[in-house]
Amino acid sequence: MMVEQLIQLMEAGDYEGCLRAAEQVLLRGGLGMVQMAHVNLVISRCKLASNDAFGAIPSGIQATKMARDAKEWDLFGRALLTLGAAYVGANNFTEALEQFYTFLKHLGDFDRSRRLEGAVWRQLGITYGRILETEKAVDSLERARRWFRRNENEHSHFICGSDLVSIYLGRREREPEASIEPVRTILAEQKLYAKRTPHELLYKIQYLYNQGEYYFYTGRIGRAMVAAMQSMDQAQHDHPHRFQCHMLLHRCTVKIGQGKEALGYAVAARLEAMKGRHYELELLAVQAITETIKREGAQVVEALEKDYREVGLELSEYLSPGIVRSLVN
Repeated sequence: MMVEQLIQLMEAGDYEGCLRAAEQVLLRGGLGMVQMAHVNLVISRCKLASNDAFGAIPSGIQATKMARDAKEWDLFGRALLTLGAAYVGANNFTEALEQFYTFLKHLGDFDRSRRLEGAVWRQLGITYGRILETEKAVDSLERARRWFRRNENEHSHFICGSDLVSIYLGRREREPEASIEPVRTILAEQKLYAKRTPHELLYKIQYLYNQGEYYFYTGRIGRAMVAAMQSMDQAQHDHPHRFQCHMLLHRCTVKIGQGKEALGYAVAARLEAMKGRHYELELLAVQAITETIKREGAQVVEALEKDYREVGLELSEYLSPGIVRSLVN
């Protein structure tokens, strides 16, 4: 019952409450190895869900080791996936790959954890994408898509399509001659998803964002900005998604030489990252702010300050004057 209560807290999104309760459970002691593995897995999942990938690793290691030693294979499989995802979040891709391939090696030992196979292939694709091994990333994500399609998991199939769009467009950014023709096929598929299930807001906002990215890389900047704005308007409370939309708008305005607007979108992206407590995203926004100010000079800050004051806001609340001075002096 104790583990079930922790899982209920976690699934309700009360990660802080779950972590406090789990800590008390561990302090009381008296747990067997399997129970300890369950509790450590819950801790790891809560920390990962709270954007603390580094903090998720120690408990993930404990859960994996205990589950393996106890030959609790389904628990072992879940722990491997969680630990691998934590390593991805911590940019330790070698260890991440080790966890995912260990999962696939033990596939025949699993019962319920076999349902995680598609998620593992997706994580492999994401990991290979992060280390710029495009062919392996595409192969893994296509395997994931086939698995999700066979198992009638439309939502995950759609998400993998978005992952593939990112992989193809990322390669285009590094290799301007690289083909992005597969993106058109994925976008057409995603458009059908969005039309067929209008109640699924995720499909619509992600399709619009992917379309905006595609327009950006094919030189249709105006259309890219419209798609990004439409996507952002639909995602009122999704801070990571709104961050991505603001950053796309930032890149668009940089491309067409609108310095003040580029700075404004970068500042807005930073605010979305801060609201969602996604500090790794905030760092990306700060880098964009820094590059814009260095490139455009103090005048771009002054112009944006004027716009802020006209609507009753102070830019200094969102952009430190000390940082600005250090960049322009």
